[in-house]
Amino acid sequence: MFEGLHLGLNPLLEFDLVKVPKIVEHDEEPDRIKFDDFKKFAYDLHFKKCLDSRIFVDEFVNSASVDSWNLWYRNILLKTINNAVPITTFNKFLNQSHQQKYLIPILKCPKPNPNKPASYAGEYLVDEFIAGERVLSVLSVTSKRILLFNEQGARIQNTNLSILSSMLPYLSNDVIIDGVFNGERYYAFDITLLEDFINNNQQHSQKTRHTVLCDMQDLLVELFDGKIRILPKKLITVTTGCEIESAKDEFRSQGATKCVIKDVNGVYSTKTKPNWFIEVL
Repeated sequence: MFEGLHLGLNPLLEFDLVKVPKIVEHDEEPDRIKFDDFKKFAYDLHFKKCLDSRIFVDEFVNSASVDSWNLWYRNILLKTINNAVPITTFNKFLNQSHQQKYLIPILKCPKPNPNKPASYAGEYLVDEFIAGERVLSVLSVTSKRILLFNEQGARIQNTNLSILSSMLPYLSNDVIIDGVFNGERYYAFDITLLEDFINNNQQHSQKTRHTVLCDMQDLLVELFDGKIRILPKKLITVTTGCEIESAKDEFRSQGATKCVIKDVNGVYSTKTKPNWFIEVL
């Protein structure tokens, strides 16, 4: 059961099936589907290895009982599993049952810390706050897919960002790019490995991640002609506090109304205390 729920609820698994037939005859045939065969078919769909899904679907329909197909297997393929339990509660149960391999990834955006420090000290990255739609872009090399999520972790469609698929041949790992969609432009301001985010195993600092993004700048210009940009960051070392005010003055003079201040050692996670802040200019 856990494995079937994982297939049906995991937002990172896509099967690309819009229509899956129901069984309308009310017979009493026993269910002869082997779940391992069904699981292999589902993953072949996800990894785009299945040339003709209709043949396999028909075979499963002919091997299934009415209820098992209509209420279970069909809903898994259509991603319409009706799970009355919140994902967070389901994941908590899986953790308690030592079934972590079936955990459902939650692709929410890390939020800024609402409690600003009384003073800043050390190294920080400062950039302009861009208003718009926050979008997590999952670039999956393994499945050759671009999956988009909003700030709350729900799957969204944005045809303007489908162009990100052009980056896949240049990547060696599945990554998440965090950014803001404003007008016709997408401003990327963070990046992390998908595996690290899912497993909450963040080891790369904000400064390191920003360096990775900056290294991608020339490629983005070549591929997207300015439609996708790296949000520039200003690295400052705060010793007296005046450095922050000077940076804020610089952004204010450029017309910005807010800026974002990030600890260079901060990790990218929704499960740790946020170490970045929004300042009104």
